[in-house]
Amino acid sequence: MKRLYIVVMLFLFCLFSVTGCGAEKPNSSVKESAVTAEKQKTVDEKAEEIMASMTLAEKIGQMVMIGVHGEDITDDSRFMLHQYHIGGIVLFDRNMKNPEQVKNLIENLKKAGDKKAPMLFALDEEGGAVARMRNSLTAPPEAAALGNTGDPSKAYVAMKKTGAEMKQMGFNVNFAPVADLALDRGRSYGNVGDKVTKFTAEACRGIADAGLIPTFKHFPGLGGATVDTHKGTAIVTKTREELLANDLLPYKNAATFNYPYFIMVGHGTYSAIDDLPACISNKIVAGLLRTDLGYDGVAVTDDLNMGAISMYDEKERAILAIEAGCDMILSCHEYQISTNMYLALLDAAEKGRIKEERINQSVKRILKAKLMLKDVTIHG
Repeated sequence: MKRLYIVVMLFLFCLFSVTGCGAEKPNSSVKESAVTAEKQKTVDEKAEEIMASMTLAEKIGQMVMIGVHGEDITDDSRFMLHQYHIGGIVLFDRNMKNPEQVKNLIENLKKAGDKKAPMLFALDEEGGAVARMRNSLTAPPEAAALGNTGDPSKAYVAMKKTGAEMKQMGFNVNFAPVADLALDRGRSYGNVGDKVTKFTAEACRGIADAGLIPTFKHFPGLGGATVDTHKGTAIVTKTREELLANDLLPYKNAATFNYPYFIMVGHGTYSAIDDLPACISNKIVAGLLRTDLGYDGVAVTDDLNMGAISMYDEKERAILAIEAGCDMILSCHEYQISTNMYLALLDAAEKGRIKEERINQSVKRILKAKLMLKDVTIHG
């Protein structure tokens, strides 16, 4: 009897062992299939999936990029990221001491930020007059000096080197290159559209090859502006035809790029087209940029706290920019102003002034750009 019991138990043990091993194979296959299916999803599909998981408040957060204060995360910056789901941060010299400190700051901001989509970390690193952390980051030569060499490949080399250093610190967006013609302080590669096109194309390629998103600015071109937009109203008298024939050539050429790039819409007022600053002009953003040039990437405003836009209520500025066709607003300085702008957008969306369909257009563009970044990882 004991023998029979032992035989039966051994039989049952073997049976369950085989069954158990056999059961693992389908589970393993299911997991492998799920991973394969995830890899096969298009960027559009992934963006749609992430967006479907977001609340309206989270979507609005994706459309806001702010500046923070301090050299490390603070209770205030942590609150902004958590409460308003902010999708991007732009840093300035006030935030940066050395590469290791900047890397830690970005890591800490990233940990405190929303986990459904990667965060954007941007820097204005044009070179020349506009360069950050000069003692610790290799800035490109000023655009005018590079343009004078007549060799666009030098712009590629310079921007790739700077971009690689920025990437090491955690940045993934450079608000460069300047595509304006004949801008002061040496910020332009030249005053002829064809030449500037060649240099901006190489500069963008260098930034992209370093793993960052480049940004053409300041659409549709501040060449010929009468006043610095930081200080007040800047009138450009060029017609649509004149802009298309010269100033907008770098933007037309960018349509051939096979990597994501942003376009920063400036605050110039183009009197022959509209009496509103470009960033809140439907004729310029929805018309000239979206319709005439066919651009379907991310359009980000210049800082909405600058002098050229200051005559408009800060809440209204943010709403008008999105209504005009911009995807992301930039508020670089005071937390209260950034808060007011975020809440104004959320309120406008909740009350139907800005349709959720319009919000979704911008959020999808932003998510697609984030997903196309090199070495991107999604948390959560």
